[in-house]
Amino acid sequence: MVSFATINEVMVQLPGLEGPELTLAERLGQAWQDAGGMAWLLALCVLVGFVVIVWKFFDLMAKSGSTRKTVAQAVRLMPRQRNRLLLMCPVLYRLRFVRYESNLEEIGLRELYELADRVASLPGVIIECGSSRLGSAILLARHLERRGRLRPIFALDSFAGFRRDELDRERALGLTEASDDAFTSTSFEYVVAKLRKLKLADTIFPVEGFFEDTLPAVADREVALAFVDCDLGDSLRFCAETIWPRLASGGIMAFDDYTAWIVGEKRPSLEFFLGVKPAVDAFVADNLENIADHGLMRRLYYVKKR
Repeated sequence: MVSFATINEVMVQLPGLEGPELTLAERLGQAWQDAGGMAWLLALCVLVGFVVIVWKFFDLMAKSGSTRKTVAQAVRLMPRQRNRLLLMCPVLYRLRFVRYESNLEEIGLRELYELADRVASLPGVIIECGSSRLGSAILLARHLERRGRLRPIFALDSFAGFRRDELDRERALGLTEASDDAFTSTSFEYVVAKLRKLKLADTIFPVEGFFEDTLPAVADREVALAFVDCDLGDSLRFCAETIWPRLASGGIMAFDDYTAWIVGEKRPSLEFFLGVKPAVDAFVADNLENIADHGLMRRLYYVKKR
């Protein structure tokens, strides 16, 4: 089928003939008509492109120290809109700067994958304490799936932020400056819907509630790998001590934020948690006779059980 635009171009090239003048609106309308069945697909691509550009803009702004706090506050004002957008277009989770919403940096993710590979031959489940929006759990599940070693992952979190009394205590000690609404942009309903969209509801099992109320029942099974990302010292010690008796021989427990004190000194931010290092050190000292190996990688601190 010959389009009007094609006829117009031919007329312009014929001596003595001029094509009709088209307004911008008419040209856009004609282009939409000429696109036929591809029109809606192209429109969707444009929409997704616009969303990606806007998201990338805020992501780049957030990397600037002078605007980090402002952008973080702006993002917290629209968590429902962001969550709704991601669930409507789950392909956005795969974008490099979204990374399924993991709070763990790329080096930390690679180390987590490495530790998971080390325990591949061991029986037991994986437990994550401090899951927020399930980003790290999802990426770990994808890694295990590629290896053909998928196993259940239990992801524990309040999905509503920190326990207030513990947060107040650490702030009073100068161990963090996290705000009352830190990690509250998620919800249990959101992560359940997210797993359904990503077809991981049969692999990752989110457990809602504070660790003291939920972990004892979850840890009542053999554990191959535990990833403790609680941020606050008392919660970290509780999780580590609760999981440790159920950790398989040769199993590994990993901790994030051990190097937060370095970040806090060199680049003060609202995200450092200085209570992690002393809590991990105390846990290692108390259980040293049952530890086969332990140490700091570049991001994660790991403890291997005898």
